[in-house]
Amino acid sequence: MVFAPDQEIGPYRIVSQVGRGGMATVFKAYHAALDRFVAIKVPVADFQSNPDVLARFKREVKIIAKLDHPNIIPIYDVSEFDGTPFLVMRFVEGRTLREFLSQYKKAVSLNAIMTILRAVTGALAFAHQKQVLHRDVKPSNIMLANDGSVYLMDFGLARIVAEADLTLSKDVVIGTPYYISPEQAKGEPLDERTDLYSLGVVLYELLAGRVPFTGERPSIVVYHHISTPPPPPSTFNPQISPGLEQVVLRALTKERAQRFASASEMLNALQEVVQNEAQLSPQTVPVPLPPKPAPPPPGAPPAVITPDAAPARQLKSPSSFLLALSILILVSELIFFFPALRTEIRSALASLGSSGEQGGGSDLMRIIIGTLSAYIATLSAHIILNNLRKRLSGAAFIFSISHLAWDRA
Repeated sequence: MVFAPDQEIGPYRIVSQVGRGGMATVFKAYHAALDRFVAIKVPVADFQSNPDVLARFKREVKIIAKLDHPNIIPIYDVSEFDGTPFLVMRFVEGRTLREFLSQYKKAVSLNAIMTILRAVTGALAFAHQKQVLHRDVKPSNIMLANDGSVYLMDFGLARIVAEADLTLSKDVVIGTPYYISPEQAKGEPLDERTDLYSLGVVLYELLAGRVPFTGERPSIVVYHHISTPPPPPSTFNPQISPGLEQVVLRALTKERAQRFASASEMLNALQEVVQNEAQLSPQTVPVPLPPKPAPPPPGAPPAVITPDAAPARQLKSPSSFLLALSILILVSELIFFFPALRTEIRSALASLGSSGEQGGGSDLMRIIIGTLSAYIATLSAHIILNNLRKRLSGAAFIFSISHLAWDRA
Protein backbone atom coordinates (compact mmCIF):
# COMPACT_ATOMS: atom_id res chain seq x y z
CA MET A 1 0.00 0.00 0.00
CA VAL A 2 1.28 3.48 -0.91
CA PHE A 3 0.31 6.37 1.33
CA ALA A 4 -0.99 9.59 -0.19
CA PRO A 5 -0.54 13.25 0.85
CA ASP A 6 -2.98 14.46 3.53
CA GLN A 7 -3.81 10.85 4.42
CA GLU A 8 -4.17 10.20 8.16
CA ILE A 9 -2.03 7.25 9.29
CA GLY A 10 -2.89 6.88 12.96
CA PRO A 11 -1.59 10.03 14.68
CA TYR A 12 0.43 11.00 11.60
CA ARG A 13 -0.67 13.06 8.60
CA ILE A 14 1.24 12.35 5.38
CA VAL A 15 2.75 15.54 3.94
CA SER A 16 4.63 14.25 0.91
CA GLN A 17 6.74 11.43 -0.45
CA VAL A 18 10.41 12.29 -0.11
CA GLY A 19 12.16 9.16 -1.33
CA ARG A 20 11.82 5.71 -2.82
CA GLY A 21 14.35 2.89 -3.01
CA GLY A 22 14.60 -0.83 -3.52
CA MET A 23 13.74 -1.57 0.11
CA ALA A 24 11.34 1.16 1.23
CA THR A 25 9.39 4.30 0.42
CA VAL A 26 9.88 7.32 2.67
CA PHE A 27 7.22 9.91 3.51
CA LYS A 28 7.36 13.16 5.40
CA ALA A 29 4.56 13.27 7.96
CA TYR A 30 3.35 15.58 10.72
CA HIS A 31 2.74 14.39 14.27
CA ALA A 32 0.23 16.86 15.68
CA ALA A 33 0.37 15.60 19.28
CA LEU A 34 4.11 16.38 19.52
CA ASP A 35 4.08 19.20 16.98
CA ARG A 36 6.95 17.83 14.92
CA PHE A 37 7.65 16.35 11.51
CA VAL A 38 8.70 12.72 11.25
CA ALA A 39 9.85 10.36 8.53
CA ILE A 40 7.66 7.34 7.85
CA LYS A 41 9.41 4.49 6.08
CA VAL A 42 7.26 1.80 4.47
CA PRO A 43 9.20 -1.37 3.50
CA VAL A 44 8.62 -3.16 0.21
CA ALA A 45 5.30 -4.88 -0.41
CA ASP A 46 6.79 -8.37 0.07
CA PHE A 47 6.25 -7.94 3.81
CA GLN A 48 2.52 -8.17 3.37
CA SER A 49 2.68 -11.60 1.72
CA ASN A 50 4.15 -13.39 4.76
CA PRO A 51 2.17 -13.38 8.04
CA ASP A 52 5.33 -13.99 10.09
CA VAL A 53 7.23 -11.07 8.65
CA LEU A 54 5.50 -8.38 10.72
CA ALA A 55 6.43 -10.12 13.98
CA ARG A 56 10.07 -10.42 12.96
CA PHE A 57 9.96 -6.86 11.69
CA LYS A 58 8.84 -5.54 15.09
CA ARG A 59 11.40 -7.68 16.89
CA GLU A 60 14.27 -6.34 14.80
CA VAL A 61 13.09 -2.76 15.14
CA LYS A 62 13.14 -3.04 18.94
CA ILE A 63 16.81 -3.95 18.75
CA ILE A 64 17.60 -1.15 16.31
CA ALA A 65 15.66 1.38 18.38
CA LYS A 66 18.15 0.88 21.21
CA LEU A 67 20.96 2.32 19.08
CA ASP A 68 21.18 5.71 20.72
CA HIS A 69 24.09 7.42 18.95
CA PRO A 70 24.59 10.97 17.61
CA ASN A 71 25.24 9.67 14.09
CA ILE A 72 22.34 7.20 13.93
CA ILE A 73 18.88 8.47 13.05
CA PRO A 74 16.66 7.35 15.94
CA ILE A 75 13.49 5.32 15.53
CA TYR A 76 10.44 6.71 17.33
CA ASP A 77 7.84 4.04 16.64
CA VAL A 78 6.95 0.91 14.69
CA SER A 79 3.38 0.18 13.69
CA GLU A 80 1.13 -0.93 10.84
CA PHE A 81 -1.78 0.51 8.92
CA ASP A 82 -4.23 -1.77 7.08
CA GLY A 83 -1.66 -4.57 7.19
CA THR A 84 1.22 -2.36 6.03
CA PRO A 85 4.09 -2.12 8.56
CA PHE A 86 6.02 1.14 8.81
CA LEU A 87 8.76 2.79 10.80
CA VAL A 88 8.55 6.26 12.31
CA MET A 89 11.92 8.02 12.47
CA ARG A 90 13.34 11.47 13.05
CA PHE A 91 12.91 13.69 10.01
CA VAL A 92 16.21 15.24 8.98
CA GLU A 93 16.38 18.18 6.60
CA GLY A 94 19.13 17.51 4.10
CA ARG A 95 20.04 15.11 1.32
CA THR A 96 21.61 11.70 1.07
CA LEU A 97 25.20 11.18 0.07
CA ARG A 98 23.90 9.54 -3.10
CA GLU A 99 21.98 12.70 -4.03
CA PHE A 100 25.08 14.77 -3.30
CA LEU A 101 27.33 12.58 -5.46
CA SER A 102 24.81 12.58 -8.31
CA GLN A 103 24.95 16.37 -8.37
CA TYR A 104 28.66 16.78 -7.57
CA LYS A 105 29.89 14.14 -10.06
CA LYS A 106 33.58 14.20 -9.11
CA ALA A 107 35.95 13.14 -6.36
CA VAL A 108 35.18 14.67 -2.96
CA SER A 109 37.70 16.71 -0.99
CA LEU A 110 39.68 14.89 1.69
CA ASN A 111 38.28 17.10 4.47
CA ALA A 112 34.71 16.23 3.49
CA ILE A 113 35.62 12.53 3.25
CA MET A 114 37.07 12.56 6.76
CA THR A 115 33.94 14.26 8.12
CA ILE A 116 31.75 11.56 6.58
CA LEU A 117 34.00 8.66 7.58
CA ARG A 118 34.29 9.79 11.20
CA ALA A 119 30.52 9.85 11.54
CA VAL A 120 29.86 6.56 9.75
CA THR A 121 32.64 4.60 11.46
CA GLY A 122 31.49 5.96 14.82
CA ALA A 123 27.95 4.79 14.14
CA LEU A 124 29.14 1.36 12.96
CA ALA A 125 31.49 0.89 15.91
CA PHE A 126 28.64 1.63 18.34
CA ALA A 127 26.21 -0.68 16.54
CA HIS A 128 28.74 -3.50 16.32
CA GLN A 129 29.29 -3.28 20.06
CA LYS A 130 25.54 -3.88 20.40
CA GLN A 131 25.82 -6.90 18.08
CA VAL A 132 23.87 -5.11 15.33
CA LEU A 133 25.04 -5.22 11.72
CA HIS A 134 23.94 -2.69 9.17
CA ARG A 135 24.27 -5.01 6.11
CA ASP A 136 23.59 -2.21 3.61
CA VAL A 137 26.14 0.60 3.99
CA LYS A 138 25.86 2.76 0.87
CA PRO A 139 25.59 6.47 -0.04
CA SER A 140 21.79 6.44 -0.11
CA ASN A 141 21.81 5.36 3.56
CA ILE A 142 24.12 8.19 4.63
CA MET A 143 22.29 11.43 5.33
CA LEU A 144 24.01 14.81 5.07
CA ALA A 145 21.93 17.17 7.19
CA ASN A 146 21.66 20.86 6.42
CA ASP A 147 23.22 21.69 9.78
CA GLY A 148 26.41 19.77 8.88
CA SER A 149 25.60 16.56 10.79
CA VAL A 150 26.08 13.15 9.17
CA TYR A 151 23.77 10.22 9.93
CA LEU A 152 23.72 6.52 9.08
CA MET A 153 20.21 5.23 8.34
CA ASP A 154 18.37 1.92 7.93
CA PHE A 155 20.22 -0.29 10.39
CA GLY A 156 19.19 -3.90 10.00
CA LEU A 157 16.67 -3.24 7.25
CA ALA A 158 18.58 -5.49 4.87
CA ARG A 159 18.24 -8.37 7.30
CA ILE A 160 14.53 -7.72 7.70
CA VAL A 161 14.04 -7.69 3.95
CA ALA A 162 16.11 -10.86 3.64
CA GLU A 163 13.70 -12.64 5.94
CA ALA A 164 10.92 -11.80 3.52
CA ASP A 165 12.48 -14.34 1.12
CA LEU A 166 13.73 -11.85 -1.48
CA THR A 167 16.32 -13.66 -3.56
CA LEU A 168 18.91 -12.93 -6.22
CA SER A 169 16.72 -14.66 -8.79
CA LYS A 170 14.37 -11.66 -8.59
CA ASP A 171 17.29 -9.26 -9.25
CA VAL A 172 16.87 -7.82 -5.76
CA VAL A 173 20.27 -8.31 -4.17
CA ILE A 174 20.33 -7.82 -0.42
CA GLY A 175 22.94 -5.23 0.38
CA THR A 176 22.82 -3.45 -3.01
CA PRO A 177 25.06 -5.00 -5.70
CA TYR A 178 27.53 -2.12 -6.01
CA TYR A 179 28.37 -2.19 -2.28
CA ILE A 180 27.82 -5.84 -1.30
CA SER A 181 30.58 -7.82 0.37
CA PRO A 182 31.76 -11.15 -1.12
CA GLU A 183 30.58 -13.21 1.86
CA GLN A 184 27.20 -11.51 1.83
CA ALA A 185 26.81 -12.20 -1.88
CA LYS A 186 27.68 -15.88 -1.28
CA GLY A 187 25.22 -16.19 1.59
CA GLU A 188 27.86 -16.93 4.22
CA PRO A 189 27.59 -15.99 7.91
CA LEU A 190 28.35 -12.31 8.43
CA ASP A 191 30.21 -10.24 10.99
CA GLU A 192 31.13 -6.57 11.33
CA ARG A 193 33.75 -6.84 8.58
CA THR A 194 31.01 -7.10 5.96
CA ASP A 195 29.95 -3.55 6.87
CA LEU A 196 33.57 -2.42 6.59
CA TYR A 197 33.81 -3.84 3.06
CA SER A 198 30.73 -1.87 2.03
CA LEU A 199 32.17 1.23 3.69
CA GLY A 200 35.38 0.62 1.72
CA VAL A 201 33.37 0.77 -1.49
CA VAL A 202 31.86 4.07 -0.33
CA LEU A 203 35.35 5.41 0.40
CA TYR A 204 36.52 4.18 -3.00
CA GLU A 205 33.69 6.10 -4.68
CA LEU A 206 34.39 9.27 -2.71
CA LEU A 207 38.06 9.21 -3.72
CA ALA A 208 37.82 7.93 -7.29
CA GLY A 209 34.47 9.40 -8.31
CA ARG A 210 33.05 5.96 -9.18
CA VAL A 211 32.51 2.49 -7.71
CA PRO A 212 35.09 -0.26 -8.38
CA PHE A 213 32.73 -2.59 -10.24
CA THR A 214 29.94 -1.93 -12.71
CA GLY A 215 27.89 -4.14 -15.01
CA GLU A 216 24.74 -4.36 -17.07
CA ARG A 217 23.08 -6.70 -14.54
CA PRO A 218 23.31 -6.99 -10.75
CA SER A 219 24.60 -10.55 -11.07
CA ILE A 220 27.63 -9.31 -13.05
CA VAL A 221 28.49 -6.76 -10.36
CA VAL A 222 28.07 -9.39 -7.63
CA TYR A 223 30.36 -11.76 -9.52
CA HIS A 224 33.10 -9.11 -9.62
CA HIS A 225 32.80 -8.51 -5.89
CA ILE A 226 33.25 -12.24 -5.29
CA SER A 227 36.15 -12.99 -7.62
CA THR A 228 37.68 -9.87 -9.26
CA PRO A 229 40.36 -7.74 -7.55
CA PRO A 230 39.30 -4.10 -7.54
CA PRO A 231 41.28 -1.74 -9.77
CA PRO A 232 43.38 0.71 -7.74
CA PRO A 233 41.39 3.91 -7.20
CA SER A 234 44.38 5.91 -8.47
CA THR A 235 43.53 4.48 -11.90
CA PHE A 236 40.63 6.92 -12.00
CA ASN A 237 42.09 9.67 -9.82
CA PRO A 238 45.91 9.99 -9.98
CA GLN A 239 45.82 12.49 -7.08
CA ILE A 240 45.09 9.68 -4.60
CA SER A 241 48.16 9.07 -2.45
CA PRO A 242 49.61 5.56 -2.02
CA GLY A 243 48.71 5.64 1.68
CA LEU A 244 45.03 6.33 1.06
CA GLU A 245 44.96 3.75 -1.68
CA GLN A 246 46.32 1.08 0.67
CA VAL A 247 43.56 1.83 3.20
CA VAL A 248 40.89 1.44 0.52
CA LEU A 249 42.34 -1.76 -0.93
CA ARG A 250 42.71 -3.33 2.50
CA ALA A 251 39.05 -2.66 3.23
CA LEU A 252 38.15 -4.30 -0.10
CA THR A 253 40.16 -7.48 0.41
CA LYS A 254 38.18 -10.61 -0.50
CA GLU A 255 39.37 -12.47 2.59
CA ARG A 256 37.78 -11.08 5.74
CA ALA A 257 40.81 -11.92 7.86
CA GLN A 258 42.90 -9.46 5.84
CA ARG A 259 40.54 -6.52 6.31
CA PHE A 260 40.35 -4.14 9.22
CA ALA A 261 39.09 -5.89 12.33
CA SER A 262 36.83 -3.02 13.41
CA ALA A 263 35.45 0.32 12.29
CA SER A 264 37.69 2.09 14.79
CA GLU A 265 40.78 0.41 13.35
CA MET A 266 39.80 1.50 9.84
CA LEU A 267 39.26 5.10 10.96
CA ASN A 268 42.56 5.15 12.86
CA ALA A 269 44.44 3.92 9.78
CA LEU A 270 42.78 6.58 7.65
CA GLN A 271 43.52 9.36 10.13
CA GLU A 272 47.14 8.28 10.44
CA VAL A 273 47.61 8.48 6.67
CA VAL A 274 45.98 11.90 6.51
CA GLN A 275 48.08 13.24 9.39
CA ASN A 276 51.33 11.93 7.89
CA GLU A 277 50.54 13.50 4.55
CA ALA A 278 49.69 16.79 6.23
CA GLN A 279 53.09 16.79 7.94
CA LEU A 280 54.84 16.13 4.63
CA SER A 281 53.03 18.95 2.85
CA PRO A 282 54.94 22.22 2.32
CA GLN A 283 54.87 24.46 5.36
CA THR A 284 55.38 28.20 5.59
CA VAL A 285 58.92 28.76 6.88
CA PRO A 286 59.26 31.95 8.96
CA VAL A 287 62.06 34.30 7.93
CA PRO A 288 64.61 34.53 10.80
CA LEU A 289 65.17 38.01 12.19
CA PRO A 290 68.73 39.36 12.44
CA PRO A 291 70.24 38.84 15.89
CA LYS A 292 70.13 41.75 18.27
CA PRO A 293 73.55 43.28 19.07
CA ALA A 294 74.95 42.32 22.43
CA PRO A 295 74.77 45.11 25.03
CA PRO A 296 78.12 46.85 25.69
CA PRO A 297 79.97 45.76 28.81
CA PRO A 298 79.78 48.03 31.86
CA GLY A 299 82.13 51.01 31.63
CA ALA A 300 82.58 50.76 27.85
CA PRO A 301 82.63 54.06 25.91
CA PRO A 302 79.49 54.92 23.99
CA ALA A 303 79.27 53.53 20.51
CA VAL A 304 80.24 55.88 17.69
CA ILE A 305 78.25 55.78 14.49
CA THR A 306 80.67 55.58 11.60
CA PRO A 307 79.87 57.00 8.16
CA ASP A 308 79.28 53.46 6.86
CA ALA A 309 76.70 52.87 9.56
CA ALA A 310 74.85 56.12 8.93
CA PRO A 311 71.58 55.76 7.10
CA ALA A 312 71.85 56.38 3.39
CA ARG A 313 70.33 59.61 2.15
CA GLN A 314 67.22 59.04 0.07
CA LEU A 315 67.33 60.37 -3.47
CA LYS A 316 64.51 62.62 -4.54
CA SER A 317 62.07 61.24 -7.02
CA PRO A 318 63.18 62.09 -10.59
CA SER A 319 59.62 62.28 -11.85
CA SER A 320 59.52 66.11 -12.06
CA PHE A 321 62.86 66.27 -13.86
CA LEU A 322 61.79 63.59 -16.36
CA LEU A 323 58.49 65.37 -16.99
CA ALA A 324 60.23 68.66 -17.76
CA LEU A 325 62.77 66.91 -19.98
CA SER A 326 59.99 65.13 -21.85
CA ILE A 327 58.23 68.41 -22.54
CA LEU A 328 61.44 69.99 -23.83
CA ILE A 329 62.12 66.99 -26.07
CA LEU A 330 58.57 67.10 -27.41
CA VAL A 331 58.87 70.80 -28.26
CA SER A 332 62.26 70.34 -29.89
CA GLU A 333 60.95 67.40 -31.95
CA LEU A 334 58.07 69.54 -33.19
CA ILE A 335 60.49 72.31 -34.15
CA PHE A 336 62.97 69.87 -35.71
CA PHE A 337 60.58 67.78 -37.79
CA PHE A 338 58.05 70.43 -38.92
CA PRO A 339 59.61 73.18 -41.15
CA ALA A 340 56.36 75.12 -41.30
CA LEU A 341 56.35 75.40 -37.50
CA ARG A 342 59.93 76.70 -37.57
CA THR A 343 58.95 79.29 -40.15
CA GLU A 344 56.06 80.50 -37.99
CA ILE A 345 58.34 80.76 -34.95
CA ARG A 346 60.92 82.74 -36.96
CA SER A 347 58.21 85.09 -38.25
CA ALA A 348 56.93 85.63 -34.71
CA LEU A 349 60.41 86.37 -33.47
CA ALA A 350 61.09 88.75 -36.38
CA SER A 351 57.90 90.70 -35.74
CA LEU A 352 58.69 90.77 -32.02
CA GLY A 353 62.16 92.19 -32.75
CA SER A 354 60.85 94.94 -35.03
CA SER A 355 58.09 96.25 -32.75
CA GLY A 356 58.21 99.43 -30.55
CA GLU A 357 61.04 100.71 -28.50
CA GLN A 358 62.20 97.29 -27.37
CA GLY A 359 64.20 96.59 -30.54
CA GLY A 360 67.52 95.96 -28.80
CA GLY A 361 65.95 93.81 -26.13
CA SER A 362 63.99 91.90 -28.76
CA ASP A 363 67.16 91.14 -30.72
CA LEU A 364 68.76 89.79 -27.57
CA MET A 365 65.67 87.72 -26.73
CA ARG A 366 65.61 86.40 -30.31
CA ILE A 367 69.24 85.32 -30.02
CA ILE A 368 68.61 83.59 -26.65
CA ILE A 369 65.48 81.76 -27.83
CA GLY A 370 67.13 80.76 -31.07
CA THR A 371 70.18 79.41 -29.24
CA LEU A 372 67.95 77.49 -26.79
CA SER A 373 65.88 76.07 -29.66
CA ALA A 374 69.02 74.98 -31.49
CA TYR A 375 70.34 73.33 -28.31
CA ILE A 376 67.06 71.53 -27.70
CA ALA A 377 66.90 70.43 -31.32
CA THR A 378 70.46 69.14 -31.17
CA LEU A 379 69.76 67.28 -27.91
CA SER A 380 66.58 65.78 -29.35
CA ALA A 381 68.37 64.66 -32.46
CA HIS A 382 71.08 63.05 -30.36
CA ILE A 383 68.51 61.16 -28.25
CA ILE A 384 66.56 60.02 -31.30
CA LEU A 385 69.66 58.87 -33.15
CA ASN A 386 70.96 57.07 -30.08
CA ASN A 387 67.67 55.19 -29.67
CA LEU A 388 67.61 54.30 -33.35
CA ARG A 389 71.17 52.98 -33.15
CA LYS A 390 70.27 50.75 -30.19
CA ARG A 391 67.10 49.35 -31.71
CA LEU A 392 68.06 49.00 -35.40
CA SER A 393 70.80 47.13 -37.20
CA GLY A 394 73.53 49.00 -39.08
CA ALA A 395 71.82 48.96 -42.48
CA ALA A 396 68.42 49.89 -41.06
CA PHE A 397 69.99 52.72 -39.03
CA ILE A 398 71.72 54.23 -42.13
CA PHE A 399 68.47 53.90 -44.11
CA SER A 400 66.50 55.70 -41.36
CA ILE A 401 69.02 58.60 -41.24
CA SER A 402 68.97 58.93 -45.03
CA HIS A 403 65.18 58.97 -45.00
CA LEU A 404 65.08 61.72 -42.35
CA ALA A 405 67.65 63.81 -44.23
CA TRP A 406 65.69 63.40 -47.47
CA ASP A 407 62.43 64.50 -45.83
CA ARG A 408 64.10 67.51 -44.27
CA ALA A 409 65.56 68.56 -47.64
